[in-house]
Amino acid sequence: MKWSRPVHTVTLDGFYMDVHEVTVGQFREFVNQSGYSYNKWNDVAKYSPRDDYPMIYVNRFGSNSKLRSLKINLLHIQLYKRR
Repeated sequence: MKWSRPVHTVTLDGFYMDVHEVTVGQFREFVNQSGYSYNKWNDVAKYSPRDDYPMIYVNRFGSNSKLRSLKINLLHIQLYKRR
């Protein structure tokens, strides 16, 4: 179909993508538990309105904080299970 072709070429800057997506609910829980400052909830709600939607508008610094938090939580769970 002639009209199904791309209209023009688009070039993107480099970006990071993880293997596992983080949902809005998971990120909200992280923010509530950690005290991480996040102020773009209104922007997120436009495109990811429910907790089971993928989280958007997080830069690499927020992603790294989330990852560190998950690693710490997993370590605590592993230590607790050993007792």
